[in-house]
Amino acid sequence: MKIKHEGTKKGIIHNGLNGLNKYPPSCLRGSKKNKGKTMASQFQIDNNGIGGTPFLTFTVDTSANKDFTQADLDSNLSACVISDNNEVGMGTAGDKLFGKVVWVSQELQAGTTVPALCAVQARGVARFKYAATTPVINQMVEADGAGKVRQAVADADIAAGGHLMRGQVIAVDTSAGTCDVWLG
Repeated sequence: MKIKHEGTKKGIIHNGLNGLNKYPPSCLRGSKKNKGKTMASQFQIDNNGIGGTPFLTFTVDTSANKDFTQADLDSNLSACVISDNNEVGMGTAGDKLFGKVVWVSQELQAGTTVPALCAVQARGVARFKYAATTPVINQMVEADGAGKVRQAVADADIAAGGHLMRGQVIAVDTSAGTCDVWLG
């Protein structure tokens, strides 16, 4: 691939695969002023949301303290489980993680303050708050029953339908109290 260099009064613009960078690596390496120096990477790994679409639409569980509100989502309390036919809720501690609620409707279920519908990310990478013990990379997580995830508890009895838990931890941010989970 041929890289195009354009001279400007403010510096050299590198027009390559990664967009416009003021100082391309070839210019830094060729300069006597910058001899031996390397350029810091402008990229950071952030997999949150990758592969998550399309989102699935569900009704919201109306059980006390198991529903989702906009305030829950704003606090990143979004880990959900299947609670009934085409319905998601926060479940109880140890329930199988289904996905992440990413949106709740402004329309309410009749006679309640619970949103009528929600959109759920059920695949790809989702970022969740975690409860108590920091999850371990490559291990599985489950719902904690309050919108967070927790490291899955070891269980000798695997259900006939497969594993009890879902979601493999691929990254942990202990300062933010979050983990990135591959939902599949």
